[in-house]
This record gives sequence, C-alpha cells and structure tokens, in this order.
Amino acid sequence: ISIAFALGATGPTAAVGASAALNRIGDASTPDVITVEAVIDASTVTSAGSLSVSAIESASIGAYTVAGAGSFTGGEGVKVGFGGAGSGSGNEITTNTHAGVTGGSNATTLSGDITLNGTSDLAIKAVAGGLAVAGAIGSGTGVAVTFGAAVAVNSVQATTLVGVDGSCATSVESVDLGFAPVKKASLP
Repeated sequence: ISIAFALGATGPTAAVGASAALNRIGDASTPDVITVEAVIDASTVTSAGSLSVSAIESASIGAYTVAGAGSFTGGEGVKVGFGGAGSGSGNEITTNTHAGVTGGSNATTLSGDITLNGTSDLAIKAVAGGLAVAGAIGSGTGVAVTFGAAVAVNSVQATTLVGVDGSCATSVESVDLGFAPVKKASLP
C-alpha cells in the first residue's frame, strides 16, 4: 500500500504514489521448478488389498497492491495540482506433479485396484488499484490533473504426469491412471 499527499498555498503541487509486488512459486527459467512426486521406483510392492499412489500439488498466491495520491493547491494567480497513482503485481506459479510406477518396479495387488493419481490445484488471486485526486482552487487560472493505473500479470504453468514407465502394475481388479490438472487465475 502506498499513499502520497501534497498541499500548497500557492503555485504547483504534485503527489505520486506507487505500489508493486512480485511473487513466484517455482521459476520456469531456472531448475527451481517445484516438483511433487509420489512414485514406486526400482521396487517390488505386493498389497493384499488396494494400492494407491497419489501426488497432490496445491499452491496459491494472493497479491493485493493499492496506491493513492492527493494534491491540492490554492491562492491567487496560476495554480496547478497534479496527482498520480499506480499499482501492479506480477505473479507466477510453475510446478510439476508426478505419480507413477517407474524404474523396473513391480506393483501387484492380490485383491483390489491399483490407483495412480496426480492433481495440480493452483490458484492466483490478484487485486490492484490506484486512486489519484488533485485540486486547484482560488482566483485566477487553476488546473488539476490526475491519473491512476493498475495492472496484474499472472502466469500458471503446470505439468501433471501419471503413468507406468518401464515397470509392471498388475491388479486382479483394475489399474486406474487418473489425473486432475486444475489452473485458476482470478480477479474479483
């Protein structure tokens, strides 16, 4: 939150307010991508009942940026009041979610299913606002100029992989490969 205020008896006055935020979970431009994994790797697993392998990624960003400015001038002669305010945010979520049976593994159930599930539930909520007021009062020429701006840029990049790779998954009932990629970006 940013607030600026200027008051003058004569002559020009100016006030500028600015607010910014940068939020990152993971970074697509580096190896710092957040990875959530649930895997049976290079192993033998035998279950008397059902077998479930689930990887669930849940990440969220809430960004609120607000800026305000006020400028007032008065008196005789030429008067100029200027007020400007701006706010913004950049928000990024980059994740990988993996669930599976890999590396030459053997996964077996004697009764029940094998379920592999990967879920990415990612959300960004960004609110940005800017308010500016200016005034010029008195005798003579008076000019008041204001501007306000707000911007939010959101990026969600998610990879969800579910599967059996170079391995064996055997069930007397079923092998269920499920995934639920969910991406949300919202402005109220």
